[in-house]
Amino acid sequence: MQIVWKRYRRTVEIFQALLLTGLPFLQINGQSAFRFDIRELNLYFFGSVIRIGDFYLILVATLFLLLFISAVTIIFGRVWCGWLCPQTVLLDLTESLAAIFGKQHRKTLQKIVLLPVSALVSITMIWYFVPPAEAIRGLFTSPLIAGFFIVLWVLV
Repeated sequence: MQIVWKRYRRTVEIFQALLLTGLPFLQINGQSAFRFDIRELNLYFFGSVIRIGDFYLILVATLFLLLFISAVTIIFGRVWCGWLCPQTVLLDLTESLAAIFGKQHRKTLQKIVLLPVSALVSITMIWYFVPPAEAIRGLFTSPLIAGFFIVLWVLV
């Protein structure tokens, strides 16, 4: 029975990873589907533009989301921590990738696999503030973007 749940959990993890990595590439009305533009102080949210003056709406939505996650965790136990938490998903996916190469040096391989995966997570975080094409160019031309990428990579 445990193997069946592990398969479902792996499917949810892969779906979440693809969704979070691919969302900055989704374009609606010529803008990213979900991105906070720091220069213009706008949040692009699935075709809508929320200006900085309307950010009280974001506060309300964030508080609702946090309360919802807390309630689900209290009621259903480890739904958040075991299935949806990005940190857990990252560690489980690196463990699975390391297992592909064998069991002999699993811990070492997991750490080696974690380097490129954490680089992908770091650049994905930047894509939520800078359009992906601009962020990739900025890695090589902008000290600010490159610095943020390196700091995020080390932290992740």
